Amino acid sequence: MENSKEENLPDVTESNNSPKQNEPYQEEEVDPRVQKFLEILNVKAVEINDLEKKIEAQRAAFQRTLNELVPQLEEIKKKRGKYIAMASPYYKALDYLYKCRRNLQAKTLLYQQAKLDHEEAKHKVSAVEESFEATGGLEMTESKQESLNRATNKVNDAEHRKDLLEAEHKKVILSCSEAENRCQILKKNLKKATKKAKPFYDLKEKCNALLNEHKRQIEKYTRAIKSCKEEYAATLLTLELLSENIHESRSKLNLAQFNEDNTENDQSANVGNYIEDLSNRLDNEFEIFNDEASVNSSTPSLASDIEQNCNIDDDPENENVADTSEINDST
Repeated sequence: MENSKEENLPDVTESNNSPKQNEPYQEEEVDPRVQKFLEILNVKAVEINDLEKKIEAQRAAFQRTLNELVPQLEEIKKKRGKYIAMASPYYKALDYLYKCRRNLQAKTLLYQQAKLDHEEAKHKVSAVEESFEATGGLEMTESKQESLNRATNKVNDAEHRKDLLEAEHKKVILSCSEAENRCQILKKNLKKATKKAKPFYDLKEKCNALLNEHKRQIEKYTRAIKSCKEEYAATLLTLELLSENIHESRSKLNLAQFNEDNTENDQSANVGNYIEDLSNRLDNEFEIFNDEASVNSSTPSLASDIEQNCNIDDDPENENVADTSEINDST
């Protein structure tokens, strides 16, 4: 089978948790949800590998059984081939009898369960009816009526199933009885042949039982492998979807952080521009203030120059002298 040829599945946790080489940064911690699914994958991988080993062991045992018992059967057949052929009808009838008995056992269990189901259904109907009669028929609500109808339908279905299984059970009993009678007749008529051929058919029965058991184990392990692989695939798909969601969430978070940083940078830039503008305005105001102060300080010196050039004297006596001279001149 192809399952036996598959390579062992790797340990996903180790492969995902092992540090990657040549990375300039340290890996982020694995999300707990991701870790959980990785552990499930590892468990299923181990189970699959173990089951494949068990299948190989059963196949090897199957082949060993063939190699050991088939030559023995061939050896007996060479010595007692005539008796084996003569006793063949009896052993075929005996095999059929064994099948009838197994079938009878299965049908008996089904029939007994059907009878129990029928009795249980009748008991439920009786309980509902007693509850209804206890109230004098005054509290028969719609829900109680539906409950009674469902219980009655279950009784009918259970009775129908019981009748069918009872008929099948009787039929199998009859088949077993006929098979037993046939075996007894053949054994009586082929007494010598059956005795001589018994070692061959006993060994053949043993061989078939061992081979069937190995086959049953192989089929069981094959079904288990199929189930494990389905769970492995489903878990892997879930892990992939979860990883995509985590990646998307982190991308959105990084984008939001990037936008927030840009907003802070823009605000800082605006504050810086405002401070620079305010500083420029203060510098301009300071220059204007200095210019005004310079004008005010230069005004007295200009007045003195004018006063000197015009020979203005603040002494009142000079004014009188001037006035007198003017008078004298006029005289």
